[in-house]
Amino acid sequence: MTERTERLRTAQDVADDLTISGGTLYQWRRHGLDPRARRVGRDLHYEEREVRDWFTALDDGSARTVSRIVPARDGARFRPGPSGRSG
Repeated sequence: MTERTERLRTAQDVADDLTISGGTLYQWRRHGLDPRARRVGRDLHYEEREVRDWFTALDDGSARTVSRIVPARDGARFRPGPSGRSG
């Protein structure tokens, strides 16, 4: 078995790094827009490399889509975009 040298990041670590709430990260995950994560027990863990690769791969279009998803408190899935329509 090879030794893992890369530190695993918790969902809160990744949210803090991206300056978003943990709830936003979980909403992104729900919609398949978050970096690849692995569940260990009840917790999600992200490899630093996976988060870096995900962030690097974002283009302007996907970054706008990801940034429009917000935690749903009132049942709304998306924040309206500039056109006033939800995505």
